[in-house]
Amino acid sequence: MIDKQEDLTSAIVYFCKMHCKQTKGIMVYGSFIEKNTTDYSDVDIFVIDEGEIEGKKIQKIINKFPIQANIASFRMVLNSLMRSEKQGDFFYPKVLSTAYILFDEYGLCSYLKKRANKIIANGPPMVEPNKVEHCRLALCNYLNDGGNIKYVGENLSENIIWASRAIMMCHDYILLNGNHWKCTNTKAKKDLLKLYYNDSYTQLNEILNTLLIDNNCFAFASALKDVMGTFMSFDWNSKSPHHSILK
Repeated sequence: MIDKQEDLTSAIVYFCKMHCKQTKGIMVYGSFIEKNTTDYSDVDIFVIDEGEIEGKKIQKIINKFPIQANIASFRMVLNSLMRSEKQGDFFYPKVLSTAYILFDEYGLCSYLKKRANKIIANGPPMVEPNKVEHCRLALCNYLNDGGNIKYVGENLSENIIWASRAIMMCHDYILLNGNHWKCTNTKAKKDLLKLYYNDSYTQLNEILNTLLIDNNCFAFASALKDVMGTFMSFDWNSKSPHHSILK
């Protein structure tokens, strides 16, 4: 399953001896499990450490393996997983459901993996309509500001920064409106967009490529509205249920 598994296992065990207090479980996830490693891939691991009070992230190169470790107690990881279920965040359910269990003294990793699989099977929670409307208004206003130089920029570099954020806002709206998982991980977000909305995802990329050539923010905003018109209205008036500015 993992290239050079014996060497990698030894590196992970050594890492845990050096940086963990009471290791009760080790889970490997990411590119090494998905078999899409490159020369620049790191080794992502979760360590269940019952001696860890606050939780921490440590990066160390061990025997040429760049190890990136999330270290936390079982209760911390479980709480994060349950919070992800409630908020519709994809990271913990995805990572824990697909992780390879390297060590599991008391079955804690197996429990987390089973719980994560159940969360994914149930799907994300229903999105509140006011959150969709809040996201719609934000994108409307942001694109309308594209005609104003004080919001966009005075040169191509500043325009690219503005346009890149607009594209990311489009991505977020598409997934939110479709009641998909919320993805803070760039790769996970791209995978979801390409799986369910590949044509729109490709068109948005092409619009950004055009901006790099003509540096025309007006044309960029207009083209973006054409693509996003499939998913939303660009009516300036807010719609009920109105979003709350206070929480």
